[in-house]
This record gives sequence, structure tokens and C-alpha cells, in this order.
Amino acid sequence: MNRNRAPLSGSDGQKKPPARPAPRARSTLPRIEFGRSKRGDYVYYIALIFAAMASWLVALLPQFVVVRIALVIGWLSYVKSNNSRHNVCSNLSHIFDLPLDTPEITSRAKAVFRTNALNVLDLFQIPHMSPKDYDESVTVIAGSWKTLDEAFANNAGR
Repeated sequence: MNRNRAPLSGSDGQKKPPARPAPRARSTLPRIEFGRSKRGDYVYYIALIFAAMASWLVALLPQFVVVRIALVIGWLSYVKSNNSRHNVCSNLSHIFDLPLDTPEITSRAKAVFRTNALNVLDLFQIPHMSPKDYDESVTVIAGSWKTLDEAFANNAGR
């Protein structure tokens, strides 16, 4: 007799169908729908291909080269994207209660664009990093690694 079999129902030897979970009630919140590109799905696939190529290029080039490229891209995006630059400067002027045209706002706005470029660089690098490389690149400023270890032990954040 095979003890690993599921119990049979009834005398005809047929298995019971698996129970279906109860349907969830629909949310009353407005639905967020992402529209398709008017040019078709090929724009999406081209973006994926370029992102994959950039990720591998970042993995193959030396660190100082890709950091320099990211900083140049951050500077170019600061110079070329007038609307984004104005929005960042406006936000910073509200935060620091300073006029838009002050040097402090300008330097902080440039730093925002540099940091954004370096964050994107990190996103491209992380898939190619070993856990050891990742641990060496991350510094805990406040607290200790014990907090993260406890969170992973409790399956939190996954």
C-alpha cells in the first residue's frame, strides 16, 4: 500500500478537487493603469535590451571608469533637463527656505542629479555582485549588522 497518496473520497475512488480560495473583495481605491506606448511594445523591448547591455557594460568596465561616466551623465542631465532641474531647485528652495537662484540651491541640485546617476549605476552593478562584494561595498553608519541579521532571521523584508 502506498502511504503517500492523497486520501480518496467516496467509494468510486475519485479524488476531491482542491478547494478554491474565496475571491478577494475588490478594492474601492482607484485603479492604476499604465498605458501602452503609442509606438508599440517594441519601445519597451528596446529599453530592456539597452538596460541589459548597460548592466553588462558596467560589470565589465573598471569601477573608476563607470563612476566617471555616471557623474558625467548626472551633470548632463542637470544641464539638459530644464524642467527636472527647476523642480529639484524649487523643492530644495522650499526645504531650505532659500531663493531659487542662490549658489547653495544650485550646488545641492547638482548633487541631487549626481546622486541619482550614482544610484542608477548601483542598480546596474548589483546583479553582477557577489554577496561578499556587496557586503564590502555597504557601510552601516548607525547601528550594526545585527539589526539586518535579525530581520532576515525573522523573514522580514523579503
